[in-house]
Amino acid sequence: MFLKALNKIGFALVAVFLILTTWAYAQDDEIYGRRKSLKLEVKSEKMINVVDKPVVIEIVLRNMIDESLEIVEPAIDTNSFLIEITMPNGKKDKLLDIYGLKLKTIRLYPKKRLKFKTKFIPEITGPYDIEVRYNGFVEEKLEAEIVTVFVVNSSGE
Repeated sequence: MFLKALNKIGFALVAVFLILTTWAYAQDDEIYGRRKSLKLEVKSEKMINVVDKPVVIEIVLRNMIDESLEIVEPAIDTNSFLIEITMPNGKKDKLLDIYGLKLKTIRLYPKKRLKFKTKFIPEITGPYDIEVRYNGFVEEKLEAEIVTVFVVNSSGE
């Protein structure tokens, strides 16, 4: 009798533990219900920019888990990063593809991040969509949310 009660209590505790851990992981990845180990974030220094002045984009790779990760050195290269800019007229442009680099594998330590900036100079006014993909992680390819920056004419025309 005592063993049956102990069995039921143990089963209930395991069930509660599984429910809580599944809920926590599902917060990070709704599709697969698992925690993402690497996160890609993209933002612009300013949301409203001026024609013929550099638009600065900040890209952050963040280790979200308590283990070190092996990643390909972040460089603006199709083997590592792909940064694609969609102009107001619908044309797409890749930001600085560098071929022939020997990209190294580096270690990203727990709860640390790699951050770098890049820039482009817009030629026409309107909204520019910036799409960033990171291909240098063995588990999966990461895509950041598309960032939109607006470019206006400085003379007010």
